[in-house]
Amino acid sequence: MHWPLSPLCPIRTAPAHARSLDSHHTHPRFRATLVLQRVTLMKGAKRVMRRTTYNPAILLASALSLAACGAAIPTAASTSTTTTSTTTTTTAPPKPTTTKVVSTPASPAFSIVQSPAISGPAVLNGNGIGNAIFGQPQATAIANLEKVLGPPNTAAPRPTTNCTVDAYLKFLGLTADFDHGRFVGYSTGSLLGMNRQILNSQTAKGLRIGDTLAYAKQIYGSELRTSLAQGGSWFASTPSGTLAGLTTEEVNSTSPAPRIADISAGSVGCPAVSP
Repeated sequence: MHWPLSPLCPIRTAPAHARSLDSHHTHPRFRATLVLQRVTLMKGAKRVMRRTTYNPAILLASALSLAACGAAIPTAASTSTTTTSTTTTTTAPPKPTTTKVVSTPASPAFSIVQSPAISGPAVLNGNGIGNAIFGQPQATAIANLEKVLGPPNTAAPRPTTNCTVDAYLKFLGLTADFDHGRFVGYSTGSLLGMNRQILNSQTAKGLRIGDTLAYAKQIYGSELRTSLAQGGSWFASTPSGTLAGLTTEEVNSTSPAPRIADISAGSVGCPAVSP
């Protein structure tokens, strides 16, 4: 039995058992007949292809026939192009941070000096500094003062005729006063003076030179008194004695605000100020 061949698929139309019969048939005439038929059909198919006008219907039919034969159909879509889209994100630069500077009345310019004997502020009491207490002999008081303030600027106290004081000894940022061979008072450097080197010091409650008078009133409360004498002065009663000093402005000034100009205690010379 011979299976008909398609003009477009002259070789792959016959089923498997027919191809098997064809390849294993031993009669020479039969095999020659098959070869002749295939060649004839293939030539006829070529003539048909040359005479055919390529309208859409014929092309579609040919494509379907080739697809049935397992042929690959080249199309415009056979070549695919992959386009990678890159998205660039532009981040706006951060806005500069604006710091608001608040202008406040400043105290007169001064520098803080640190005692070489201690690492922190020296504590100023109403009856002395550290173990140096008013009434001690001069030599004892000086030795105790050196433990807090370091060595003095001069080897020995210098004499003076300043009312209740007959000698004084200068340390870094502080002056110790003596009378009749005893320690009687001290005074710090002042913001009202020419040499504004201020010792790193504070009272037992934390009041420092340069603090506002309002802050002094806040921490001492009713124990703080003020006076218009000497252009402005203050006095604070403490358990160890009275602390006193001058202010940078009159005590009733609002602008600029008065500040603590210096701190003193005990007898420091002629009484220019009285509470």
